[in-house]
Amino acid sequence: MDTGERTESAAQKSSDTKTDSEKHAFTLRKFVYGRVERLPNCSIIDIHDINLWDLLKSELSYYPYHYFQGPPTSIDSPFEPLVHNWDNLQKLAAEEVSDENGSQARADLKLLMDTILDGSGDEDLDSYFKTREATRKQGIVTHKNLWTLFPPGTLVYGKPFQGQSEVFLVQDNNFVWPTSTRDHWSLACWAYDWNSTKFCRTPYNIAFEPFEGQKSIVSLPYYPLCFHKEESELRSELITRGKRYRKLCESREGSQMFAYKGGAIFGRKGFSMQAIETNVSIQGEDPWFLC
Repeated sequence: MDTGERTESAAQKSSDTKTDSEKHAFTLRKFVYGRVERLPNCSIIDIHDINLWDLLKSELSYYPYHYFQGPPTSIDSPFEPLVHNWDNLQKLAAEEVSDENGSQARADLKLLMDTILDGSGDEDLDSYFKTREATRKQGIVTHKNLWTLFPPGTLVYGKPFQGQSEVFLVQDNNFVWPTSTRDHWSLACWAYDWNSTKFCRTPYNIAFEPFEGQKSIVSLPYYPLCFHKEESELRSELITRGKRYRKLCESREGSQMFAYKGGAIFGRKGFSMQAIETNVSIQGEDPWFLC
């Protein structure tokens, strides 16, 4: 149970004879808990103005859980959709438009973002914003702030299998702030794989080991592809490899003989009629295998 609620209204639009929802584009409500409850302080943003809401929807309609699909609603701290798209929203707020409603909506968006920066009501979020610019420039991150790196839809780079480069698509983080530096933090992703009949989307969960202090983003076992120092070359390489893999998988029956050179693992039947996994080192220039 909250011991107190402090309400901060912003972006006044008209006379005091109207209700709060009519007078303000949004309201930031801060919930302050006492020591008895032992709960972290938090906050909620209520969006009232339809033009501000439509502006947010124009940038954030892709976000999961139907956050920005319907009428104006509330957003709970730490305001994941806003934090994940902070840079884009700043650019959107700075746009100059001739339409009066559009211009006011952008002014309200800027005020909304400034209000969060001045004090969001979420202590962890306030701490994040104090160091956000410096840590991004240095390419570092803390364990607690890992979630801010991985918006839904982010391409994630890693080498989970035999040191081979792979890219995954972020579905969502399983939770936001770790409760301690001893907690693992996990990320739900999608991969695309061949199931012997067709290509299908496959869930892939990434767990990050806890770490103290700050860590280079590119030293993480998985990190956003955009941070890779050779992103363009890697994209080209993986696309070429992917097309080759797709061609091999989708080859018609009777045309599945392929040249192969290198180490291989294949299954065979023994006298017990059980499959036996065998490591094979292939010699010669062009050995052939039936896929």
